[in-house]
Amino acid sequence: MELSLTAFTDKTRAVTGVLVKGKHSGLYQINAKAVVLATGGIGANAKLVQSLRPDISADVKTSNQPGSQGDGMVLAQKIGASVTDAKEIQLNPTLLVGSPVIVSETVRGAGAVFVNKEGKRFISELTTRDVTSAAVSKQTGGVAYEIFDQKVRDKVKQTGAAFELGLAKEGNTIRELAAAAGIDPDNLEKTMTDYNRYAENGKDPEFHRPDGFPKVDKPKYYAIEITPAIHYYMGGVTIDGKTRVINTKGQPIKGLFAAGEVTGGVHVKNRLGGNSISETITFGRIAGMQAVKAVKQ
Repeated sequence: MELSLTAFTDKTRAVTGVLVKGKHSGLYQINAKAVVLATGGIGANAKLVQSLRPDISADVKTSNQPGSQGDGMVLAQKIGASVTDAKEIQLNPTLLVGSPVIVSETVRGAGAVFVNKEGKRFISELTTRDVTSAAVSKQTGGVAYEIFDQKVRDKVKQTGAAFELGLAKEGNTIRELAAAAGIDPDNLEKTMTDYNRYAENGKDPEFHRPDGFPKVDKPKYYAIEITPAIHYYMGGVTIDGKTRVINTKGQPIKGLFAAGEVTGGVHVKNRLGGNSISETITFGRIAGMQAVKAVKQ
């Protein structure tokens, strides 16, 4: 469905409804004293992403659902809405290659090791998403692998999707795993031997992974191929504490509210994992309450 927002306004420029262009029903009007934008981000709109961030390759995948087209933001701009942090697009470094599934950060947090096709580590596994995504993008083929053992598979249920989709490689030894995953076997053996020594000593002199990480030493061994993907949009329409959409003159647009990923400025340059849930709950509730007040006025 294509949604077209039109400012049915009085002399105060208040939003009083929307036009909806349906696939089967054509164009029709919905009158409303309050409109709440909750249309999500822009991750599935490659053209819009490219216009804002030409440095992000058009070949980069997305973890977003197809409806994340940025409609709400673009349509609000047409009636004078301001946009905050328009260029702030977050990539998640661990899209499971061959699927739309994001591999949870819990996997590397529990002990998975990042290596490239050459079988070498290239970054601390617990670095932030933006830094990790940039590092993975520079590896051969723009991919990397999360290497983990049976301990992690048993402990972390979020590995399940890779196995259910048949996208996890395995081996009884590190060398056998390397052959199954197409990773350089000699380098991977050395990398994992060194890594386990670092774990035993409690220090990672190469990439300074925080202390207390476990050894990867319990068969079977597993590899999941990952690549960066557009995951979240920190930009969006400008709102105030009452979720009122703000225009380019710094004034609230009467009758128009917004909550969720369609809004900008809440997460600034780098959203922390899980924070969008609290954002949605908090600002969604505020938007609902403010819309009710507007309707009753």
